[in-house]
Amino acid sequence: MARIKAVEITKSLRERIAGPEWQKTRVLPNERALSDHYGVARNTIRRALSTLEQEGILTRHVGRETVINETFVTGVTDLSAIVDRLTEISPFDIMNMRLIIEPHAAATAAQNASEGKLEALRDVHMRTVDERRVVEFEALDAVFHELIFRSARNEFLKELNELLVIARRRKPVIAIRRSGFSEARRLETIAQHEEILKALMARDAEAATEAMKLHLSVRSRNLFGGHGEARHAEAIDAADTVAHADETSDDAEELLDVMERIAGSSPADVMNVRLIVEPKAASVSAANARRSDLVAIRNAHELATSSLETEAFEAWDGEFHKRIFESTRNDFLTALHDIFQAIRLRKNWLDMKRRTLTPERRLVYCDQHGAIYQAIANRDPILAAEEMHQHLLAIQKNLF
Repeated sequence: MARIKAVEITKSLRERIAGPEWQKTRVLPNERALSDHYGVARNTIRRALSTLEQEGILTRHVGRETVINETFVTGVTDLSAIVDRLTEISPFDIMNMRLIIEPHAAATAAQNASEGKLEALRDVHMRTVDERRVVEFEALDAVFHELIFRSARNEFLKELNELLVIARRRKPVIAIRRSGFSEARRLETIAQHEEILKALMARDAEAATEAMKLHLSVRSRNLFGGHGEARHAEAIDAADTVAHADETSDDAEELLDVMERIAGSSPADVMNVRLIVEPKAASVSAANARRSDLVAIRNAHELATSSLETEAFEAWDGEFHKRIFESTRNDFLTALHDIFQAIRLRKNWLDMKRRTLTPERRLVYCDQHGAIYQAIANRDPILAAEEMHQHLLAIQKNLF
């Protein structure tokens, strides 16, 4: 019972911390006051506070006070808030996200896949060749792609694919996919899977990347053409909204389970995925950012540069990256940033960053932010991606 109460109290405290109640002082009442308020023993309060400290929301000074971390003001740590957005992401944004991460997953699988995994992929592919029923064919297609992610041996990347799989099970997404299914496209998919498999079997990372890019680009064109969002709207109108509401509730529970597993991903896996996603986000930002987005990105950069305290710098550093993601106009990318941020605000990440962050490195990071912003403002997608890639490499080197 105490554990259940601690979970409930943790949720209540998280909501109160996010509100205005303690934002002025950023100091929580002491354990005795909190135990009186909630009517529980102090060790139950202690357990709830420990959870929030592990999430990076609080810092507890033994014998003194419990402080709300400044990074929490601009960060996102409640995974359920991210899940709410993931259940409504458009099929068009999902496909664009797949185009970012799956070619990299294929390249990594070409290097890391065990012989057993490659044999399993070949078996699934051969079963796909003989399957003409739509539902069964789609299930085998999904297994083929899932095995590639598993073969990459990056837990964060594998769980990220799980988020995409759950999102693709929604009725609007299925409606669009089924509307584009034909015998000619079935044969086209089989031929493209064959090329991906050949590249994987040959351990050719470059060929695997290109084969997956072609496969997903053709599928995107077949499904959406030049009217992705319009097709999405049509599919929603055609779907059964009551059933979809029930489906969304089930999806939210599954998404939250995946998100909790993602939150435990190793820092190395997280950085590897950031190196895949964030340069692409900077590139898309250079193409899509509005004038107001550019102002917001520049302001975050300037505030990070002028921050004298570590917590303030980290808050505006996170905000700089967040505003780049938001300017892409891709809801899945924006949600993915919030996943990154939720992980980076946990205690193990905060401890690691603070151990490795020196005044000299802060200056380097600020200079790199300036170069990223300038490339985006100059509408140079290639340079924006390269500057972001170099920035993340520097962070990775310093962390590990």
